[in-house]
Amino acid sequence: MNKKPTPKSALHFWGVSQIGYQLMQNMDTTFFSYFLTDVALFSVTLSGTVLTATSVVDLIYSIIVGAVVGMLPPMKWGRLRSYHITGRYPDDDNRLQVCYGTQDECIDAALTGRWHGEWRG
Repeated sequence: MNKKPTPKSALHFWGVSQIGYQLMQNMDTTFFSYFLTDVALFSVTLSGTVLTATSVVDLIYSIIVGAVVGMLPPMKWGRLRSYHITGRYPDDDNRLQVCYGTQDECIDAALTGRWHGEWRG
């Protein structure tokens, strides 16, 4: 099987998608620390402890989720994309409705509040 080489443009812009994510994370951490110290009036020591604890929990959670996704067999669209879900609550029977879809379908549903597919739940 003849594989095509990765285009140079893809190699040069491999991490560009992470720039927006990292900026969002930095803003989140900055405003959360501001909230803890200036609004909730926590001491700097307690604020640092809270920020450290949330980072450690996020680290452990990310490792567990990464291991679980890594053990799953790849599906048609890859390992992770197949498991993006969108849900709404409640339906007529007061149950959570969940629909599995592609990342684009889930983002569209989150932005518009409407799922354009079939609900399975």
